[in-house]
Amino acid sequence: MVHQWIGVACLLTQTHGARVQTHSAFVANATVAATEAATEAATEAATEATKTKTSCRDTDHGLANTFGDGCAKYGSDWGDTSCGFFDTDHFKSAELCCACGGGTGVCQDADNGITNTFGDGCSKYGSDWGDTSCGFFDTDDFKSAEMCCTCGGGRSGPACPTPSGSYSRSCSGCSVTDCRLTCQRCGDGRGGNPAASFDLSQGSVCANTRGVLTCSH
Repeated sequence: MVHQWIGVACLLTQTHGARVQTHSAFVANATVAATEAATEAATEAATEATKTKTSCRDTDHGLANTFGDGCAKYGSDWGDTSCGFFDTDHFKSAELCCACGGGTGVCQDADNGITNTFGDGCSKYGSDWGDTSCGFFDTDDFKSAEMCCTCGGGRSGPACPTPSGSYSRSCSGCSVTDCRLTCQRCGDGRGGNPAASFDLSQGSVCANTRGVLTCSH
């Protein structure tokens, strides 16, 4: 009888140990999966931030604010670079710096399907994916410094100035970003003031029609 009880006890101990090991393995796998998901999300966010940053080009061309800082410092934690402050007669951060809503053009990669020696095009540059260090892995046809916005190349589309038109009489809080006019408030004639926007590639003379922006050439 004693041997039987010992056998049962050993069986229960082994079963409990197996359950503990199974639970530990489940927790470990869940932790790894969560870490991988968080890393992937952070990488995607960083890639999107890079794309946004390279969609506009600063136009300070060596000009600097009163502390000697150019547009490259704006949007960073370095230097005296609060948009609108420390401007000079020649340096206007709101006009010259992308981080302050200025700059010019929309940079477009010019690789047109051409890739580097590892098969990566400009879309991979500025991300953590692929072999994409600017100036390396170029070919006779693929030149990252000439073709890729992230590497200082690419081509600029036309800049979109603030449009003309009657919209300014009934809309406020308006700005132009990436050739899109956006107004925070546009009177709709019924007491409302909804936000409105319009793609300026479709027109540069704009009007407010009952709270809706419309533009034409």
